[in-house]
Amino acid sequence: MCDVGDTLHFILGGGHNAVEVSDSTWLANGSAPLAGGFSFGFGATGMFIPDDCHTFYYVCQPHAQAGMVGVIIANIYGCTDPNALNYDNLANVDNGQCDYSSYTIE
Repeated sequence: MCDVGDTLHFILGGGHNAVEVSDSTWLANGSAPLAGGFSFGFGATGMFIPDDCHTFYYVCQPHAQAGMVGVIIANIYGCTDPNALNYDNLANVDNGQCDYSSYTIE
């Protein structure tokens, strides 16, 4: 797991790459790249910075059938209770800071 905006470093050996795939491709141990997804070539060193809150699936294409696959879960922390005053609809992990105070204006 990581947070949105974190920098993840890929350091790959000569016989390995890392290619983002769809969740259905990942579940099937497939290797078809996701259009617009990240891709690091064989033996590459590179960085990936998740820019939104979701699960990123990736595989080593020649070894996906053997289970050489990975998952990156990018989180945004905030108040996840829609009844709170400071509800954050982008947050997927509650930070325990929900505000339920009430204000009376006279």
